Amino acid sequence: MDPYVGGRFYERYKDGEEFTIGEVLAWDPPGRVVFTWRGQWAVPTEVTVRFTSIAPSVTRVQVEHSRWERLGDAGLQRRNEYANGWPAVLAALVNSTS
Repeated sequence: MDPYVGGRFYERYKDGEEFTIGEVLAWDPPGRVVFTWRGQWAVPTEVTVRFTSIAPSVTRVQVEHSRWERLGDAGLQRRNEYANGWPAVLAALVNSTS
């Protein structure tokens, strides 16, 4: 993720190829970042991630994935699919920083 409003939210693969999947809408360290997410659909959803310090070595991370209504009839189905994916994504992040 580019660390500024208007920057890219992207994936970088092991071979160096990059794929842009969104745009940074808000960059407010250390508390919040908001970005669009364009998955396998034509219009983007939005993801807000909030970070709250609980103790010196403990941070609460809250993820809100919204704007599913932009996808019309497919929005509810896509939301339900991604609701099951977020726990795995967050667990991978925890494991990569431990």
